[in-house]
Amino acid sequence: MTEDEVRSWKEKALSEEYLAIFLDGTYLPIRRNEVAKEPVYLALRIKLDGRREILGF
Repeated sequence: MTEDEVRSWKEKALSEEYLAIFLDGTYLPIRRNEVAKEPVYLALRIKLDGRREILGF
């Protein structure tokens, strides 16, 4: 993830009200030249009607 991607995600406006926003991460084995575990982050929101949506990853 580049600095520009992080900056644009951090500055993203939230236009609605939400019951909750969850931030989580895990390490997954990623194969490039070799296999290495890299972090994967996820932002999830729960809307007032109970639907879940991914804000970003």
